[in-house]
Amino acid sequence: ALRRAALGTELLARCDALADAPLDEELRLTLEVARYRAAAWAREAEWYWLVFDPMGVGFYALFAPTAYAGGFLLNEVHTTLKSVDLAAEEGRNRYLDLLSGYARLLQQLLARTKGQAERGIHIPMPQLAQSIELLTAFRKRVGEELLSNRDSLPAAFRDATERCVKDTILVGYDAFIALLEGPSYRDMAPEGVGIGQYPGGDAVYASLVRLHTTLYLTPQQVHDRGLARMDEVRRDMAALFDRIGFAGTPADYLEALSHD
Repeated sequence: ALRRAALGTELLARCDALADAPLDEELRLTLEVARYRAAAWAREAEWYWLVFDPMGVGFYALFAPTAYAGGFLLNEVHTTLKSVDLAAEEGRNRYLDLLSGYARLLQQLLARTKGQAERGIHIPMPQLAQSIELLTAFRKRVGEELLSNRDSLPAAFRDATERCVKDTILVGYDAFIALLEGPSYRDMAPEGVGIGQYPGGDAVYASLVRLHTTLYLTPQQVHDRGLARMDEVRRDMAALFDRIGFAGTPADYLEALSHD
């Protein structure tokens, strides 16, 4: 994050130097795209302990062991591992390299979570149980997917795979789960949710609204729009219920559908 922030800052300065240059429309647009990407890089170090982009696609997440952060990323890791052809030695060597990367990734996600805790940034209590459940499920997948159906492969490869999985990947999951289950972490988990409760969170949230909507809206304006839209949806549903003669609530209707 620090390296990308330095690179982003450098590229922003280079973009500024071209601000008054006589560029055609295509080059001007290209420069704007470069500026947009450079600005995202430039703030990575500043944002790192609050939000990070584990997939590298602009989809920021607050905590690593959550579905929309580590969940997506670790699922991609497992998908990649499944795609490796283990029939040839080259594929087996690549597989072992990927397993090593998997272990390193877990260490980095754990290190960030510990670093957040050191700065008073803990997963909220309502989300903590889900985070533990997520890590536990992926730990189970490791055993089911990475240590099974290997009988036809060379013994040396099987042994190397088992050592890496048991000594690094599973150990990494155990350390992660132990951190979140430990009383020192759990006792500090806030009851409230939302990035705004952490120092600097309000400013980051406002920037993320701009990033994801491309509109100059405040978080409150987005929230108000969501509430207004839900009111519209409920009115439309009520009108449909009147049309079909249904007298219950939306929840009643969903329950009725499950039996129809």
